[in-house]
Amino acid sequence: MSDHNVFTPEDRTAIETATAAALAIANGSKDWDQYCEIFYAPDATILLPHLEPVVGRPAIADFIKEGFPGMTSFDFRTVSLEGCGDLAYVRGTYHLEMTTRDGPIADHGKFISIWKRQDDGSWKNSLYMSNPSPPAA
Repeated sequence: MSDHNVFTPEDRTAIETATAAALAIANGSKDWDQYCEIFYAPDATILLPHLEPVVGRPAIADFIKEGFPGMTSFDFRTVSLEGCGDLAYVRGTYHLEMTTRDGPIADHGKFISIWKRQDDGSWKNSLYMSNPSPPAA
């Protein structure tokens, strides 16, 4: 039986694996329900600039489907990944490209996400918050 007060290399790998699997979907099949199943806890919340919180896996999947239909590329880069017990946090950067009827859009910025160990031992993103970086002057 594992000691849930220790954040192990296996825990780190589980978070990195879930992130890689979600990114493969985001840049491949775009099956947002599957993406959310892999990446988000059932009661997850996302906090994005100028928007109300989006709460719960189904609402997050619907938000992505409606808000990012022309996504052509999405990437996360982990800057740090730390944890203790059943909680972990990831700090990183993101880059997003979309095609809209007005032309291509590119966005980049930074994020923080809090991950929780689930009852089945898996790790899921429980809280995600991001904000765009302003363009260079």
